[in-house]
Formats: sequence, structure tokens, C-alpha cells
Amino acid sequence: PLPNLNLTPLTPNRLCETAADVALNATPAGGSWSSNDPTAIVGGNNFSPGSASIVGNGDVIKLYYDYTDAATGCSNNDSIEALVDPKPTISLPTNAVYCRNQGEMSMPLTLPISATNNSSLIWIPTDIYGNRDRINAGAIDNIQGEGTITLALQNQKADTFRIGANAGGLASCSDVNGSFEIIINPIPDASITNSNPEDCNPVTTDLGVVIDNQIDPATATFSWNLGNGNNANGASNTVTYTDDGQANIALVITSDKGCDTTITSSVLINPIPVASFVPNPNNYTTAALPRFIFTNTSTVDPVNGSAIDQFDWDFGDLNASDDVSSEENPSHYYPTDTAEYCVNLKVTTNKGCSDEFNSCVVIGPDLIVFIPNAFTPNTSGPSQNEGFKAIISGEKAMELIVFNRWGEIMFITNDVNERWDGMFKGEPAQQDVYAYQLNVTALNDEVYNYTGTITLIR
Repeated sequence: PLPNLNLTPLTPNRLCETAADVALNATPAGGSWSSNDPTAIVGGNNFSPGSASIVGNGDVIKLYYDYTDAATGCSNNDSIEALVDPKPTISLPTNAVYCRNQGEMSMPLTLPISATNNSSLIWIPTDIYGNRDRINAGAIDNIQGEGTITLALQNQKADTFRIGANAGGLASCSDVNGSFEIIINPIPDASITNSNPEDCNPVTTDLGVVIDNQIDPATATFSWNLGNGNNANGASNTVTYTDDGQANIALVITSDKGCDTTITSSVLINPIPVASFVPNPNNYTTAALPRFIFTNTSTVDPVNGSAIDQFDWDFGDLNASDDVSSEENPSHYYPTDTAEYCVNLKVTTNKGCSDEFNSCVVIGPDLIVFIPNAFTPNTSGPSQNEGFKAIISGEKAMELIVFNRWGEIMFITNDVNERWDGMFKGEPAQQDVYAYQLNVTALNDEVYNYTGTITLIR
């Protein structure tokens, strides 16, 4: 008779490819196992789901048992069935790192995903604190192959979010879970401190940084464009600007996470005016009319809208009640006494920048010239009439020349106190009428010329 075979069925007979090997049992023992999936039998009598090649799609794996009775030589065979389900798989993005500022924002992210083996992929969005309502993501069912998912981070500040995913396959396989993080690092939220944003040239200012969010200044880097052709590093710098105009400053702050921002500031360098004036008459007049008109000739570069709008005159006339003026082009009467007065003009712009100019004017005596018309170079007349000279007061220089009727120079002097004694080449000149030329330079350098005749009487 044929051997009576009793095979122990697999319970359950539907296994996940990740399941452990199962021992195959049959009575009587001593037979051999085989299969329509040869790789599914390992070790002679073990069924290995992980080694099976017939996986999924409802395909059945047949497990055959063949037995021969050694006593009778009769053989018999029987079989049992098994199904192997493929394990679910998911492929998730690596951690995604972004830079955002400290303020709230909505940030949609489209990320690649994949799921295989009839997996039902469910997204479980949470932040690191488990707050699911901070992230919107829909369920994605039956993902096959490659796909994408879009996450909307609603009104979030810089933070870290953990995104979980669950892939459920066929009933025999356990779900596969995975997660990744979305790391949102803050962009520096900062401002530049500027101790002196506007001043008169030169402008020295201390530049610094205030960071208003969680960026650590000790780990950040600072790259300055100082707006004057120079660059600098560090969180603070002291800078002196010497070119009139506006210096535009830019600072790039980069956190240790690589997030950066650019902030700006500026410095206004206002020009210094150049004070000057011209007196009329030009620095000199006489006591006869001790009045000067002062014409302002000050200038300023109109950079930054600069203009001179204030004039402060000091005429140096300490005894006068009107010694000062705020007019642009004033005039001033000085005392009739001869003196030198030093005039000071201070001009100030609408930006508060100023300069001063000082120049002196002179009140000199009136020029007085008296020229006699005759003299007697002997002892018979008054002693003061024994020589010929001009009586001059208020001069700076003089020259007296006496000629005879043939144009020959009889006498010449530049000394106001020297007189012609009527001698010529050591001999008394004859009684006659002689011509003279008198050139007088006044204290204001104006030259006066006088000509006439003088009679020598003996």
C-alpha cells in the first residue's frame, strides 16, 4: 500500500517576506521537500519567505513532500501552499534645512517621496513638540514609485519640524515608519547702530550691530562695506569719513548656520565753508572818511543741501556799540583816530558747520603836502628858509627831484627831512628859477605826483 502522509499546514500560510524561516513538518518523517520556487526551501526542510522569488500578486508557492517507504518500496507525495507578500518600503527626503527670518511666514515645501509594494503611505506631520496643527499635509494613499508631497508650514517662526510617514502594505506585513526633519534656521534680524550719522567734515562714528533674535553674535560673521572704499570685519568699527557727501554703509551678517542678511545705514558728511571777505576801500582809508564796506565772498560746496545762512561779524572796534553785525555785506564807521582794526567773519551753514576769516584794515592820517615856492640859502633870512624841502605828513614814501632850466638834476632825495641847500657839485647854484618833481606814496600805496617851480634867491 501507499504510505499515508500527513503534512502540517503553515499557519498562517500568508507570510511577509520579512518573516522568519518556518520549519516544514510531515509524517512519516524522512521524506524530502521541494517547491515550484526552489529558492524558498533552505536547509532541506525550512521554508524561507525572505529567499522566495515568487512574491506578491497573489501567486501561490507550492511546497511538495515526497516519501518512499523503505520496507515496501512504495512512494507517495503531497503538498501545502504558501503566499509571500512583499514588504512595504518608503523613501523619505533627507533633513531639509532652510533659512527664514524671525517673523512668521507661510512656507510651502515640495519634497520627493517614493513608496513600493502596494504601500498605503500616510504622512504624520508634527513639529518637535508634537503640535500637528502647525503643519498641513494630506494623506497620500497607494503611492507607487516616485511622487511628491507638498507641506505647508502655516505662519511659523524659525523652528525644527519632524515629519513622520507610515507605509502600510498587505496584511501579512507590518507597517514601515520613518521620519525626517525640516530645520528652519533664522536669518539674522539686526540693525546697525551709528553714533554719529551726520556731522561736519571730518565725521568720526562708531558703527555697531544689535541682533534682535536668537543669532549668537559670537558665532556670526560680519562683513562691512564702509561706503568710503574700505571694508571691515567684526561686530563694531570706528570710522572717520573725510569726503563731503553721503557714505552708504552695508553690512552682511552670516550666522553659523549659513543664513545671512544685509542691512544698511549711512553717514552724511557736511562740507566746511570757506570764510572770506573783501573790504572797500581795500584795507586802507584815512581819518577823513573812516568807513569800510565789507563784501562777503565766503563759499561752501552745496553737498547735502549745504548753504551759508549765518554771518557773524566782529569789526574789532572795541569802543563802538555797533561793533558786530549779522548782515551778509555790512558797512562800519570807525573812529577818526588813526589805528589798525582786525575784522573777523564767522560763517555758519544750515548744517551747523562754520569757518572764520580775519583781516585787518587801517585808518591812516590824511596826506598833507606843502611845497614852498622860494628859499634863500644864506644867513640873511629865516633859518627855516635856508633850504628847499616839501613839508609832508601821512606819507609812506617820497621822492623830491630839482632840475635846472636845461633839465639837469640839481638835487634828489628820498628823505622827507633832507633839504636842498642851493649847492651843486660843491658850488653855490646861481640865483634862478628851478623846476621840481615831488612823488609821494600815501599809506594806502596810492602815489601822488606834484610838479612846479622854486625860486632860489641870493
